[in-house]
Amino acid sequence: MNSGRMINTTCILLALLVCVPLSSLAQQGSPFRSGEIVVAGAPGDLPPGLNAIKHLKNADLTIVAAPRGGEIALAKQLRKKGRRAGVNRIAYANATVNDPTFSLQWHF
Repeated sequence: MNSGRMINTTCILLALLVCVPLSSLAQQGSPFRSGEIVVAGAPGDLPPGLNAIKHLKNADLTIVAAPRGGEIALAKQLRKKGRRAGVNRIAYANATVNDPTFSLQWHF
């Protein structure tokens, strides 16, 4: 993965962790990976009892296993303890170029 994509992915994940209220996810039915939450920090910084699935080193985020159906509750519990946590939302890359000369740009 190139550094530009890594930065974009990191920004998206951090924005989702910080800006999206967990209660709105349940109401909207927003797509997220079942059985996973995202917690800020390294696996060694996690509270005891949490099972780290994957660590995103450049973003300093850890994917943690959660009981299916209990993802939002676990994330809320961690937030009450001062941790940045949220469900592992599914993001899709969608972009439409609005530049009429885009096809003439050979380097893209």
